[in-house]
Amino acid sequence: MDSDPRPSEPDDVALMHAIAQQDRNAFAQLMGRHLDRVHQFAVRSGCDRASADDVAQECFLRVWQRAGSYQSGRGSVRTWLLGITRNLTIDRARREQSRPEGSAVDDPELDQMANGAASASDTLARAQRSEALQAAIAKLPERQRSALILCQLQGHSQADAAAIMQTTSDAIESLLGRARRQLKKALSTKAGTTP
Repeated sequence: MDSDPRPSEPDDVALMHAIAQQDRNAFAQLMGRHLDRVHQFAVRSGCDRASADDVAQECFLRVWQRAGSYQSGRGSVRTWLLGITRNLTIDRARREQSRPEGSAVDDPELDQMANGAASASDTLARAQRSEALQAAIAKLPERQRSALILCQLQGHSQADAAAIMQTTSDAIESLLGRARRQLKKALSTKAGTTP
């Protein structure tokens, strides 16, 4: 039984070597594999959809320009891509500090609810909870927000998150604990209860 469902497709490391040689087909294939995850990470990091598009475009431009600097011994290609994306979202946030606090973040779940079969009151309640959660996440310190997005929302292991954020698994665990406590406090305060 063959364990690899794509035996004829090159792995990401092979694609990176080909991209370093300016192979456009390899670049297109790598981008096809990872664009959605890069874009989703940017959105979850606080970018609106248009900004996330820009971040994803810049991420893959850097891949094209710097493929030769990728070192497989330091982590997977996916980890490298998300590290680039994280740095780009941090840079963008620093440039956009004039952005008003509490602005809504695009959320596919909200789009689905707007078009879905839920009752108007259910939709409104879910939208308000989602908006409150997005606002609370956006107010977390950057490192806590990144750890939370990587581990809780995107399902990465703490080890992968540590590699992306260039820290240790213990530091990720600590960041997650602090982020959860801050979210619980912020959301209970918003709901009018005490934690």
